[in-house]
Amino acid sequence: LLGALLVVAFNASGIWRAAMQVQIMSWIRQAVLGYCIGFLCAHALPRCCGTPPSSCCFCIFSWDVLSMPQWCLEAEWEQAKEQLIYAITGGKRNCLTRKLYDGPRSLPSILQTVVAKLQEGSQGGFKCS
Repeated sequence: LLGALLVVAFNASGIWRAAMQVQIMSWIRQAVLGYCIGFLCAHALPRCCGTPPSSCCFCIFSWDVLSMPQWCLEAEWEQAKEQLIYAITGGKRNCLTRKLYDGPRSLPSILQTVVAKLQEGSQGGFKCS
């Protein structure tokens, strides 16, 4: 996820610079730099930290992106939603865990669940069920 976020950030920076300086090469340079740094984060960083390497099958930093880019983007999106649910549930330790993991994993559904729980809390306290 960190690698994908870096690619997005570098691309946004490149687009901004290209728009301000009217130079397309600025965006291309930032896109390539972002992809390379993201690739390193996805593959080298886990090894340097002593953790197992990430399973990067169908991620945007695998060879699969050349033959099936749509699948890779969908896999990255699913991974991002999974990370979001994990963060919201505090590492699967709060009362939203079961509802979020057992329910649909669309972004609107995740947001509706969280908003409903926040509204419940503002109306008299949280009730875990």
